Amino acid sequence: MRNFGILSLTLTCCLAAVLSGCSNDSAASGQAGTTTDSTSATPSAKSAYANLAAMPAQERTAEQNYELAGYLAQAGRIDDAYAALADAAVKGFADLARLKSDPALASLHSDARWQQVEVFVDVNGAQGELPDITANPPKPLPTQRPTPAPAKVNVQAPDWTLADASGKQVKLSDLRGKVVVMDFWATWCGPCKRSMPEIDKFTREHAGDDLVVLSVNVWERSQEMALQWFTEQKYAMTLLFGDRTLTTAYEVQGIPHLVVIDPSGMIRFSQAGYHPQLVDFLVRWTEAARKQG
Repeated sequence: MRNFGILSLTLTCCLAAVLSGCSNDSAASGQAGTTTDSTSATPSAKSAYANLAAMPAQERTAEQNYELAGYLAQAGRIDDAYAALADAAVKGFADLARLKSDPALASLHSDARWQQVEVFVDVNGAQGELPDITANPPKPLPTQRPTPAPAKVNVQAPDWTLADASGKQVKLSDLRGKVVVMDFWATWCGPCKRSMPEIDKFTREHAGDDLVVLSVNVWERSQEMALQWFTEQKYAMTLLFGDRTLTTAYEVQGIPHLVVIDPSGMIRFSQAGYHPQLVDFLVRWTEAARKQG
């Protein structure tokens, strides 16, 4: 059984590089051109590329996105190639051996993002049971290796002011006295989308005057797209829009990433990754944070 099923595009070094051009990313948006930039491409390759590029991004399968990434990489369109790989992995591409040996992707190997792509595809194909992560902080899941160590806990939470869905400014300092759960996410992140229904369930069952659950959208291609998707899901969490300054301050190097802050403003739990028992862990973490604060 797969631990995660779909890609966790999770580390800052990858995200910052991939997403910096995603708002104008033709491959990711399904508006790629119909010819490659490579003059050496064969007619059949150009035809195959044109067919794939003409398809709406949401309709391309994992395999089709993977093939498109190969054509884009050979054409020298590195950012577009990474965007297509991201889409492939989000939809479940899990063949790590093929990824590593594919000559069509050779030009990507020297890029800082390549190692993270390998990790993500490896996670998709990971087998075995998830370990207990009840420790404080939970230990990194072995299928996320080499994920950095969890962010620091038992430290003062950096203050922030973020816009909500209506544009209203929300300040962390104004939430003092409450337990605050921050879930960092993005629409392209498969494990984020698996986590959010669980977080929604937790929110509906446990949020109240003394507990606030915030869905903090980060590293996003389009805030408008994120707002539309979040609204369509009818989630109960409060949507906020963050930036790289925020993720750096909270040492977020992978999403989904949960941070639990106690009523006194101290970070008590901080952990990246999806877990099928997420609700149970959130109950434990927030109860502990309430007592600690």
